[in-house]
Amino acid sequence: KNHQAMHAGDRSHKHLRALDALVASGLTYPGWEADVKDAEKHHANDAWHFDEFLTGMKNHQAMHAGDRSHKHLRALDALVASGLTYPGWEADVKDAEKHHANDAWHFDEFLTGMKNHQAMH
Repeated sequence: KNHQAMHAGDRSHKHLRALDALVASGLTYPGWEADVKDAEKHHANDAWHFDEFLTGMKNHQAMHAGDRSHKHLRALDALVASGLTYPGWEADVKDAEKHHANDAWHFDEFLTGMKNHQAMH
């Protein structure tokens, strides 16, 4: 039903209105266009995860704009400031940022892993 309505140009569903509002706010992060298409697919095929995906897009945009006020990024920045020295920590920071944007449910778990790597180093 969602797919058919969207295909007919009907963007009245709350998901699509929220997506259109986010796009209108001025997305600028690399890959946002592909994420819009993916969000539309989530709306049509996996509506259960749409809100989570939209939140990820908002997180991507905030990071791209330099906003690191989210609790995840504050925790990550504090960990980096504490002096990470283990091999590969820079790549882990990038991966943690990806978790924040794309897989927020596992962010704390990933950050704990980084702390454990540092403790063993």
